[in-house]
This record gives sequence, C-alpha cells and structure tokens, in this order.
Amino acid sequence: MHAVVCLKQVPDTTEVKIDPATGTLVRAGVPSIANPYDVHALEEALRLRERFAGRVTVISMGPPQAAAALKKAISYGADEAILLTDRAFAGSDTLATSYVLAAAIRKVATREPVDIVLCGKMAIDGDTGQVGPGIATRLGFDQLTYVIRIDSIDFQEQAVGVWRAVEGGRELVQTRLPALLTVSDEINDVRYATLPGMIRAVRYEPVVWTRADLDVEDGRCGLKGSPTSVVRTFTPEVRLKRNTEYVSAHGGAEAQAEVLVARLAARGLLAGRNHTGRAGVARPEQASAQPERAPAGGELPPHGRAAAEGESPPETGAPAPGEGERAAGDEVAVGGGIFVFVEQREGRAAPVSWELVGEAVRLARELGAEVGAVVLGQGVRALAEESFTYGADVTYLVDHPVLKEYRTAPYARAAVELVRKHRPQIFLLGATAQGRDLASTVATSLETGLTADCTGLEIDPDTKLLRQTRPAFGGNVMATILCRTRRPQMATVRPRVMPMPPRDASRRGRLVEEQIDLDEESIAARVMQFVPRAGDTRSLAEAEVIVSGGRGVGGPQGFTVLKELADALGGAVGASRGAVAAGWISQEHQVGQTGQTVRPRLYIACGISGAIQHLAGMQGSEVVVAINKDPHAPIFQIADYGIVGDLFEVVPALARVVRAAAARAEGDGESGRGAMR
Repeated sequence: MHAVVCLKQVPDTTEVKIDPATGTLVRAGVPSIANPYDVHALEEALRLRERFAGRVTVISMGPPQAAAALKKAISYGADEAILLTDRAFAGSDTLATSYVLAAAIRKVATREPVDIVLCGKMAIDGDTGQVGPGIATRLGFDQLTYVIRIDSIDFQEQAVGVWRAVEGGRELVQTRLPALLTVSDEINDVRYATLPGMIRAVRYEPVVWTRADLDVEDGRCGLKGSPTSVVRTFTPEVRLKRNTEYVSAHGGAEAQAEVLVARLAARGLLAGRNHTGRAGVARPEQASAQPERAPAGGELPPHGRAAAEGESPPETGAPAPGEGERAAGDEVAVGGGIFVFVEQREGRAAPVSWELVGEAVRLARELGAEVGAVVLGQGVRALAEESFTYGADVTYLVDHPVLKEYRTAPYARAAVELVRKHRPQIFLLGATAQGRDLASTVATSLETGLTADCTGLEIDPDTKLLRQTRPAFGGNVMATILCRTRRPQMATVRPRVMPMPPRDASRRGRLVEEQIDLDEESIAARVMQFVPRAGDTRSLAEAEVIVSGGRGVGGPQGFTVLKELADALGGAVGASRGAVAAGWISQEHQVGQTGQTVRPRLYIACGISGAIQHLAGMQGSEVVVAINKDPHAPIFQIADYGIVGDLFEVVPALARVVRAAAARAEGDGESGRGAMR
C-alpha cells in the first residue's frame, strides 16, 4: 500500500485580524499551520498503513517555510516528505497548483506505484475544494470528494467504498483504485505526535524538488499557468440596522418571550403550519420584478442577443493582486452564452439552480447573451422544460441511463462536450457538494479558471468580464477575481445568496437534445446507497426559520436547548464558526462566510457575539432576533429585536410560549371546523 497525502501550509485563519483603520488584513504575527483538513487526510493514510502495511508519502507545494508543516507530518508518522518549491510556482491559482502537484505524484509513482491519494476537502485560507479534484482529473484517477468514512478498501482487488456527505444526506460510493479522496474532519480524530516521532522530525529534512526536477511546462506553472487573478480585496460589508427594539426584562424571561412572540406573530412570522405539524412561518410570494416574457406559446428571444445568429496565495483560486499578467491561455471565445448547470436528484432540481438561472438572466442582459440551462440525467425532460419557466432561453438536455445518478466521470464528460460544442463565455454551478465536485473536474479538463463559493457576480462595464466575488481567509476578507484569458469563466455560487426568480409557467424556450456517447462499463464508480438526512437536521439553505448558537451556548448541551426552540418553530439549528470549531456541533450547521449563507424569514441568534464573518452570512434574513448577555454585542446592531438576558432562561421560555400559541391556534382551527360540520 502506497498512500500519498497532499498537505498545505496555511495561515491560522482563527488568528487573522483586520486593521480597523485601513480595513486590510494584518498578517504580522499570524502563525502558519498545517491545513487541518489535510492533517485528517494524513491521519487516514497512517491508519491505512497500520492496517495494510506500506508507505505514506506527504507532498507540499509552497515556499521554503512550508518545510515546517512537512516536519509536523513526519512527527505524526509519515515515511517521507517532499517540498515542491520554486519561484516559478509562485502565484499559482488552483489550476496551476493541481498541475504541479499531479506532476510530483507521477514522479513519486515511478519509484513505487501509488494506490491512493488523500487530500483535505479544502484549505481553510481559501475554502475552494478545487485542488483535489484537479489532481484526480490530471492523473486520470476516480475522485471521491467530501468523504466522511472509508467503508471498505481492498488493495489486492483494487477497490474502495466510502461514505460521502452530500446535499440532503450521505451516500455510499464504490470505485476502483487508484483513486483520490478528499476528506472531511468527521472522518477521524487526529493522533498526537509521539516522542520518537518528534525527535525524528527535528532531525528530518524534507526532500526538495524544484521545477527542474519535475516534468512540467513553464507556461503552466505559477502566474503564467493561472487563468484567474485577484483584482480587489476588501472587508465584508454588513448592512447595519439601527432600529433594534429591545424587549424589556420586566417580568422575567417568560414575559419577554410573550412579548417577542406577539411581535413575531403580528409580522406574520408564526402563521401557518409546516410539514412537521409545528408552528411555522409562511413565506410571501416573491415580489421581484418579472423577467421578460415570451409571446404566448412562443419562444423567448435571448436577453439582448445580437441580431446576427448563425508563498502560495490563499486558495481563492487566483493569485494575489499586483503579481503581474500571464501569457494568454486558450483562445478566448468571442460572444457566447451563459451556461447554468441544473443540479438534480431523482428529477428534483436543487433550488440554487433556479437562483442561478435568475442571476444569469440579469448578467445576460448586460452581455447581449442568451441563458442556457444544462440538464443532465435520466428521465429529466420535465426538468428541462421547467428551466424555461425560471428564465432560461435554451436548455441543453442530455438524457441517458448512465446519468441516472450523479457520478463525476460521466457528468463531467457530458458537460465538457457541451461546453466545447456551444462555447459559452460563462458557466455557473451551485457551490454544493455536487456542484463543486463537477465544476473542479470540468474546469481542469478545459484548462480554464474557476472561482469557488461566490457571493457576488457582476459584469465589468468596460471589459465585459465576469467579476466574481468570494470570501477568503476564513471569511475575514472578500476577494474579487477575474478570468481574463480563458473561457468559459467558471464560478460556483453559494445557495441562497441570489434571490429566487419568480416562476412563469407560460414561458417557453428552445430545447436542444444532445447525444453523448456514454458507456456504463467504462464507469468504475457505483452509487450503492443514499441515506437521507435525519429530520432533525433540516437543510439550513432551505430553512425559513433558523435558531443559531455561538460560543455563548457553552457546549454541545447548549444546542439541545436551541433545538427545542427550532423544533417548536419548525426550523433548523445553525451555529457560528466558533461553536463549530470548538467541536460542539457539526460543520453542516455553520452559518457565515465560511459556512452557509442563509436567507430565512426568521433568524434567532443565541449567544452569538456577531463577528463580521457570521453577520455577512445571515444579513439577508427578513427578521433577526438577538439573545445575548452582553448588551454591547455587535449582533444587536443588525437585529430587529433584542433580548439582553440568559439564553438558558429565555430560549426555553420562548419554546414554551411558541408551543402554547400553536396549541391555541390548533384548537381554534378544530373549533372552526366543528362549527361548519
């Protein structure tokens, strides 16, 4: 067994601060650490070696100082550490980084075949999750991303099965070896370094490879090989509300709860019932402007279509500003439409897909381009038709049995063929497990730029390039990125950051059915089982009510109290980055720049101080309630209602009052129905 682990040295984003005077990142004194997710990948490799014997090789690309992270890997028990360092590698975006790392793994494999490559699911300074899939694509390995557990592995039979975290649950996937896995921190608990390991690490000097040691082309490394570049960095902006209504503490927590529930009910936030039977909220109809409509029964012209038809930087996916221009990459296509990947499971579209169609409509008006929905699957023609109702001008449909379930290889092949044939200038996908997995593979196959996890998209009025804005450094800064020289310009976009467009059932468009040659026998991956998420962990992205906790909840038991209120309201439980980092609750609950961006009707923040990273991820909430002991907590600046008090008294009181209100409403409803009988 030979496992290769890719490990990155990163700044400790929990220590990153912003200069309040200049609004810039303060790098001085910020320690560098081994990327935590990569350390979990190393731990998993060491466990495999313990079970099967063999060798663990760790590779890192970075400046000479990155040797410290490799020495740390040696202290844990790695057999060999290799540092890839050269000025030619400086400024690499994720595309160029995966190119160099893949070349290094090929060289390692010439000495001893590589059975498995393990990476963390992302680096904490950039959160892109693009490098691992990029390496797999270049090596021709199957990739299994967002792995939470290795279920089975057989190096003799060259087979592996893993559980992956996906939207709505988890799935068991099996494939062949060699393969590349990107792992979550849920996969294991990292061991402590042993004394002999630490002594060995002190004496150990990593092997150093430069560009001259690798079979790489100069034009594909560093700045020259990086299609994307950062053109602006700034601190996240939060729209502050200054009219917070504080609920008086007179009468105690029960009285505060009664007043607050009355206020929320008056705003229609406690009306209606949800599928759980508990009190819930009813979202009003979207009031955004209707998109252009086609003539009844006719085809909608494209939006403004022309008459003629016929030290390594943070893993933002791009080098830092001011580091120079690159030689031109692939030929830049003139014109072209905007593609949107319609993510689906069993014929049901992910809401982010329609959000992106609506956003594409807005961007297309500025470009004189058409919006093309990309629908892949089996028996999904209805979904293709539905895309028109949200604003697509044309839908490219590939309906094939091999595409029944999402697997990287066939979906990527279909998407790449569509892009090469129709040459869009922009390709948008949701920043979901599926969207990120697919986008990284497609971008690497096309050798184009990809910006992950975007929260803002704009068309530059002068160049007509797509300005892609995303968080970096743990959400402490925002970066705006351009892809100047390659097409399509690709971006994944967070769910819920773009408004859901109104649906127009009368709208029609052009359906293009494409035939792609796909063979099931050539696809190694098999989806063996899907386990839906338990009912008590409803998706934050779709929740209308979220009750979130921060460090003020004091520990895992504090979230039990919050869950009772969330259940009473028919909502979901969220958390701050600090609570997740402390291990009190899993990352799928995290709200903020490095978690999920949410837009519920009601957001209740309990024991959350209000760090800017968190506020930027939930400021789109319709109504915000803050509960905190500290009257000066920043969270109150963005709240509609504030309660200064002990959450362990206020939250249970709120749950009781909400349940009582729901019971009364249920009783009134029964009485009304009885009178009508």
